[in-house]
Amino acid sequence: MTQTRRRYTLLTPERQAIIDAMTYDEYLLSPEFARKRFLCFKLYEERCALCYAPGPGLECHHRTYERFKHERQSDLVALCKSCHDLADERRRIARAPFTVLKV
Repeated sequence: MTQTRRRYTLLTPERQAIIDAMTYDEYLLSPEFARKRFLCFKLYEERCALCYAPGPGLECHHRTYERFKHERQSDLVALCKSCHDLADERRRIARAPFTVLKV
C-alpha cells in the first residue's frame, strides 16, 4: 500500500479565525505562511524568478493580495531583494492616481 502526501493542510475553523485576525506582519511570521514560503522557494528551485540569482536572500513576493491569508501557491513568486523592490515599485506606480495636466 502506497501512502500519498496531501498537497495542502486543512486548517480548523478556529485556526483560520486566528489567522484572519492576524496583522500583516504576524501572518508573515506564522507557521502557515512559512510553509507556503518554503514551497514557493522549492517551486522556483531556490532562484529568483526574474533574474535567476540563486538564494539565500530570496524573498516571497505576493503577485496579488486578492486572497491574502488564503493564498494559492500561484499567488507567490520567489524574488531576490533587487527584483522584489522593483516589483513593489511597479505595483506602487500602477496604483498611483493618474492625473493629466492641462496645457
